[in-house]
Amino acid sequence: MAFDDRGETGAEEKTTPPCGLAPRLQRPADIKSVALIGLFVLAVFYTMYFMRAMLLPLVLALLLSYLLVPLVRVLAMLRIRPLFGAAIVLVALIGAIGYGISFLSEPAASWIEKAPYSLHQLQQKLRYMLIAILEGNFITPMILGRSLTLNPVLILIALALWGWMWGISGMILAVPILATFKIFCDHIESMAPIAEFMT
Repeated sequence: MAFDDRGETGAEEKTTPPCGLAPRLQRPADIKSVALIGLFVLAVFYTMYFMRAMLLPLVLALLLSYLLVPLVRVLAMLRIRPLFGAAIVLVALIGAIGYGISFLSEPAASWIEKAPYSLHQLQQKLRYMLIAILEGNFITPMILGRSLTLNPVLILIALALWGWMWGISGMILAVPILATFKIFCDHIESMAPIAEFMT
């Protein structure tokens, strides 16, 4: 007979070993594996930093495909073949971008013409820059964190990381990439602890 912690006798219970990420995170980690994982993560970010000229268009294309596929599906329900539907959506998108550029070219030219005269007004408006910095770095991440159920600190870290790696384009794509990663973590059972950490 075996005694358990409570001092009672009991039969041996057969339990199935837990699987997934949570039990692995609870075990003590070997320092060599932690170091190797850290080096691997650094190598991945190093590679992404220097391959940004190739990765940025791929990420943009992937996000645009996720954005425009529902339009192609609607056109498919209207009995337009997906190939022609994708062509129609692509031509409409390019036309909208071209129209937007032509619409904004005249105001941009007039702004460039007036730029030397309006520089002295810039000094008066520098205090509004402080408000914009506060809004962009603290208020917006808190609001986005609540609406996307993402951790505001994680949003700030993602903005800094992707801004460092890809510049302005990276900062624009930081929150959608983070939200997409959280959605994937929500739907993959073994990555549920990561999704819970991100909320």
